[in-house]
Amino acid sequence: MWLLGIVKLNHFHLLICKLPQLEKEL
Repeated sequence: MWLLGIVKLNHFHLLICKLPQLEKEL
């Protein structure tokens, strides 16, 4: 399912965007 792949890529992208903020909080 290509739709599931897009959802996974979007979720992975959000995690990458949040990583810098998590590192600053730590």
